[in-house]
Amino acid sequence: MNIVDGFATFFWIEMNIASEANPIMNFLLSYGSDIFLLVKMSSVAAAVFILWIFRKNIISRTLILPVVAMYGCVTLIHIFTFYRFIL
Repeated sequence: MNIVDGFATFFWIEMNIASEANPIMNFLLSYGSDIFLLVKMSSVAAAVFILWIFRKNIISRTLILPVVAMYGCVTLIHIFTFYRFIL
């Protein structure tokens, strides 16, 4: 999901269809796609790793499902928008 989100976000921004809502990621975009995608992939990987380390903690177990569901919705929005835009 993270890879789809990263590349789709970059695609929409390059096509001037959307803008990055996250101010930190928007700042990183000014340094190019490589830095943007590296930080995006690394930050999500780090968050998943932290949740895995604390997987027995009630807070981690409580947060993982809503986070995955929201990220899944974002991914679906990218896919459906891409499908609609291209076709």
